[in-house]
Amino acid sequence: MRRIADISEAIARQLGWDESRIHGLRMAALIHDIGKVSIPSELLTKPSKLSDLEYAMMKEHVKNGYLILKDIPFVWPVAESIYQHHERMDGSG
Repeated sequence: MRRIADISEAIARQLGWDESRIHGLRMAALIHDIGKVSIPSELLTKPSKLSDLEYAMMKEHVKNGYLILKDIPFVWPVAESIYQHHERMDGSG
């Protein structure tokens, strides 16, 4: 997760974001996959391709991460960022 946070921070700096916003982004990047605690470990470590059902279960980690964090009063929209971290620009994530 640290590498994702480092890359996210570097991009934010290139975009000219202020330090507070960068800090919030870094926080979200560090914990963006927290919802995977609700995914069976067999799926997380499966060496072969996931079935359609397994893939659907895996995609639930963003919602689960949001549910875990939504009531924590972060200064930044961390829970919402985690909920949207696989979203595509066209909204089809």
